[in-house]
Amino acid sequence: MQAKILGEGLISLLLAADCGVCQHPLEPFNITYVCIDCWSKIKWLKAPYCSKCSRPFSSTFKSIPTFLCPECRRQNVYFKRAFIPTPYEGVMKKVIHLLKYNKKTGIMRTLKKIIKSYFDHLNSSFPCLDLVV
Repeated sequence: MQAKILGEGLISLLLAADCGVCQHPLEPFNITYVCIDCWSKIKWLKAPYCSKCSRPFSSTFKSIPTFLCPECRRQNVYFKRAFIPTPYEGVMKKVIHLLKYNKKTGIMRTLKKIIKSYFDHLNSSFPCLDLVV
């Protein structure tokens, strides 16, 4: 694994790569394929959102802790609660596409930190999480 990271770092130094989100040049040895500015633009999920699946509601909707979105009311989902750190849009959507479709695995290190900090924040309210997908 260390050899792969070193190899990716050397390639990024020799072949100046561009950010996979904004296309601006990356700093040498940036193996996350995303620039610092783009990482900082990721928006955290904020209330109001569905109490079951975390799907965001419009900002004009009043936050009710037990309110379900129309999809969760219609469907019988087989989980108690899902948490998402960020909505699937903008920079986060592009980051996930880089990982999923372009195999930019260097993204995982920063993505892991983002998800960990979100769940560390949640842990005080929800201490028993079974699975992170």
